[in-house]
Amino acid sequence: MMGTERGAGHDVPITSVEVSAYTIPTDRPEGDGTLTWDSTTWVLVSGLATMRCRRSLGCTHPPASAAAVVGDLLAEVMIGRSALDVRAPWGAMVRAVRNAAERVQACVS
Repeated sequence: MMGTERGAGHDVPITSVEVSAYTIPTDRPEGDGTLTWDSTTWVLVSGLATMRCRRSLGCTHPPASAAAVVGDLLAEVMIGRSALDVRAPWGAMVRAVRNAAERVQACVS
């Protein structure tokens, strides 16, 4: 299933994906010369795999609405896939987002 991937021969299915978003105010307005902001948003994604109840955590700084994309589109793509495989789930997530964008475009056209 995973070829030469690390952990080849072991199936470690992802059993759940949780996502949450937190917006944290900054002490004072911040900026980078092009934009200013007064808060930082973190989107945290946690996946649980069945082998020894391993949990993995990832975070990023997109708008809080990105949590809905993960929860509504990407979590279902990840459930049941091997946590040790990277390429196949990545491709599946790209297709899920692409297909959703095409559906939105069809609605506004």
